[in-house]
Amino acid sequence: MTDHYNMGSYNASDNGSYISPEDLLISRMVSRRAAYRMQMTEAVNLITSQKISEKLIFPKHSSKYILPMMNKEGGGVETQTIEYFSAEHQLSKWSNGVEATFEASLTMDRDRQIMQAVRTCGDGFSRFKDVEILSSLIGGAGISNDAAAAWDSSSADIPGDLGGLITSVLQQDDCDITTADINGMLLYYPASLMPVFNDPVKVMTSTATSMGVTKLQTETDGMWAQSAYGFKLRPMKDLNYVGKAIAVIPSYETADHVTLQSPAIPEVAHIVDQEHQVEKWINHRYFGTFIYPSSEDSAGKSYNIMIINDVCDVLPYSAIATIT
Repeated sequence: MTDHYNMGSYNASDNGSYISPEDLLISRMVSRRAAYRMQMTEAVNLITSQKISEKLIFPKHSSKYILPMMNKEGGGVETQTIEYFSAEHQLSKWSNGVEATFEASLTMDRDRQIMQAVRTCGDGFSRFKDVEILSSLIGGAGISNDAAAAWDSSSADIPGDLGGLITSVLQQDDCDITTADINGMLLYYPASLMPVFNDPVKVMTSTATSMGVTKLQTETDGMWAQSAYGFKLRPMKDLNYVGKAIAVIPSYETADHVTLQSPAIPEVAHIVDQEHQVEKWINHRYFGTFIYPSSEDSAGKSYNIMIINDVCDVLPYSAIATIT
């Protein structure tokens, strides 16, 4: 008898580690619940890997462009050697588990307990994934500016602060960001500031689509005067506790959120504890966020990620996951 497990590439059989269809279903539902509840999926590429750690190579800034040369018929071509630098990413292991008592099956409540376990375990993973992504984005930001004043104060200058980000990033010699990239930026900001962004005196907003995507119209000084930037606004409750706003240019070379799916490591374990008369489901996940470095000199940071500090007062935090 073979029990085929399609979560990742894991195959279980009765001559190895047998996993029942019910356990596989529970693991799948936990993963789907986590994916459904995550809020940071637009900012990163969600990918899977069969490796816990991996070394990646990138062309150095001097080799990013192999420029063409005008050539004549029969003419030779001068070739160039691409120089590389490397960076590594390491996945961390996260686990949670729940149990259901034998007595639950006598009260016809076992299914309800299992579904509640799926929700709480899935929500726990989505919570930690979002916080891990936010922490990685903050740590990997290539630009970090201070707000002129808190955005909910009378002296706030939100358009000026956002324009300052654009100015700062375009002044970087090894920056390859274009105006098209800027027009597609996501702006994650503390959810406590939602009333400010809904105040037309503070900023001008208009509903762009039925999906609730908001276009923030700002005007900045210098070369960007009289221009309008399209920011997709994303309020985040977790940012209340760090007082920062994060601007992200979503692309295939900004950040990857990597989840392990390996034949060697099943994602779920089912334990029947006869002594204590409980069933236990243990979920294991390996994941981590990798920031694509802008250049060999950027210390692992990306200009596709920008931070504005001190946009609001930091609220006290007492939840289970903390942004670092």
